[in-house]
This record gives sequence, structure tokens and C-alpha cells, in this order.
Amino acid sequence: VADRLERAFFNAGPAAVSRDYKTHIYFQSPNRLVNGSPGFPHGPMAKGGSYETKHSPLCCTAALNRIVPWYVTNMWMATYDNGLAATCYGPCKVTALAANRVQVVIDCKTDYPFNETIEMSVEPEKAVKFPLSFHIPGWCANPSISINGSVIKFKPDSRGFASINRKWQPGDTVSLHFPMEVCVKTGFDNSAGGPYDGKHIPTMVTIPDEKDTAGAPYASVSYGPLLFALPIPDTKDANTPDSTVKWNYALDLQEKKSSTDFSVERQAMPDKWDWPLASPLKLKAQAAICDWTPAFENPRLPDKPITKPGTEETITLVPYGCTKFRVSMFPVTERTLQLSTNK
Repeated sequence: VADRLERAFFNAGPAAVSRDYKTHIYFQSPNRLVNGSPGFPHGPMAKGGSYETKHSPLCCTAALNRIVPWYVTNMWMATYDNGLAATCYGPCKVTALAANRVQVVIDCKTDYPFNETIEMSVEPEKAVKFPLSFHIPGWCANPSISINGSVIKFKPDSRGFASINRKWQPGDTVSLHFPMEVCVKTGFDNSAGGPYDGKHIPTMVTIPDEKDTAGAPYASVSYGPLLFALPIPDTKDANTPDSTVKWNYALDLQEKKSSTDFSVERQAMPDKWDWPLASPLKLKAQAAICDWTPAFENPRLPDKPITKPGTEETITLVPYGCTKFRVSMFPVTERTLQLSTNK
């Protein structure tokens, strides 16, 4: 559940609103190339994909702000054994009761998910023994936990939590390290069901089960909990794309190892955070120009893998939540289907 929560919060959540939080969309598309596309067949229809001050029905406009307090209020929870559990991560400070109602203050400093380390200070009113549990993200293969600078051994339970039951002292520190790796997954988009006829749900509305082998092949790129996309810059507002930017690329993996096909670039976090297009975390990826010229009312992916890719290029991907126009479901070359990191 925690994995799904952070996946939604760090990706779909910020992409649904403008950076000034004054407009929002009703429908969200993994690929958004122009405004008014795809032509959604119900509710506010194509207009539902535009950033507006409100959409009818008004339920989404009224409920939109809930995602932030719901995430924050569920970052820490009390456990039945009189302990505390970190369920989701971000900069925060929690004051809670543990053990026999002893007040504990935990201060968490991190740029997660834009870096891999979370630093915590643990300040109980007095030395006291209680369990402190930490959610280990399901995407992380080699997590580590250090207490006061010493790495400890742990084994996550069936729910993905590592519990440390010890006598905590004022001034104790905990360091969580969750190494991130690029993950490329492939699937087949059959949501369109054929040429757009004004009735059937067009492609890009949902991502179908990746085990389904019917439909147009695609690839998606993740790094830790973040989905990445090729950004199409928005210009004067969230409904106006830069029409000069190329986006007709197929993801073209060269080797099985992600370090060969991708490089990671990190910069310092900005003083003000509004999910900027100039993200402090970027991926460089191998891609090839491809013949993909969809009708904008139904931007279908190519029906088959790209067998004759064009010029090879290195493209820059940014977190999905930083984009308003983007490609996050990529056409694929044949070798990308063979070399993807699906599990």
C-alpha cells in the first residue's frame, strides 16, 4: 500500500495541477502531446484533459487538495506494540508517544525521492525501549539502515517493514539509504480497440496490464518511485506546448544493464519547489527517431515495434510530475522489448 501511495503522490498527483495550483485537469494521460487530446468519450470529454479552474462534475475540483494532507498525515503511524512506523518518506517532524507513553520527537531531513538518503534524529524524553519500524520500498533491491553511523542487519517482514526494537537514547540518529536503479518495463496498449470512432476510449487513457500481449507495444521508464517522461515544455500556460520540440522517439536499449543505456544527473534542490520542468533529477536515455505521426484526437502508438529506427540520439527525461505535456509511454524498437527489465 505504501508503495502505491508514494507512486501516486510523486507522479500522478503533481501532474494533475498547474505549478501555481490554480488550475487542474479532470483526465490524465501518460502521453499528452497537445491540448484537447485525447478525445475522452465521457464526462467533460476532451476538455477534461485541459487545465481549468474547475471541471464539471465538481467532485474532482473539490477533492483535489486531499492528496497532500492524506500523504503527510500517513507518513508516521503508531503500532500495536507501542512503537512508531515510518510508512512514507519526505522532510517532516513528528511528535508522538511510544513505549509507556513517553514523548518522542523524530526529525526527518531528506530530498527523497530526488535522492536516496533519509536522515532522522530520534529524541525521546528519556532513554526508553520501543520498536521503530521503517517501510522498505518494494522497488529497492539493496536498502541499508545505519544507527549512529553503524550499519545494522535487518529483514523486512511480509508487509515490507524493517522493525528495530532497541533502547533509544536522546541524540540517536538513523540513516536510511535506498539505492535507486533505472527500471524499463514494456507492455501492450490495447485500450483504443482500433481507429478512433468517437465512442471507444482512445489510447493513452489507461495503462493496461503489461502481461497482455495484444495491442501496441510500449515502454515506460522508472527510477525509484518516480516515473520518467520526455518533456514537451509548456510555454505561456499549462495548455500551450512548445510546438518546435521533437517527441517522436522510440526507446532503444543497447544493453541489459541500465548503466549502459541511462545516465543519472543530479543538481541541488531549488529554494522554491513547484515541480519545475528544470528538474534537479534527470535521466539521459538512448532513443531513436521513429515514424510516429498520430492523429492528435487519438494519439495511438505504432502498432508494431520499430524495425528500422532512424537517427540515434540521447534524450533527457524528467520526472513525470514535472511535466504538463509529455511522452511516458514510448514506442519501442525490437531490441528494447527483448532487453526490458520486466520482472
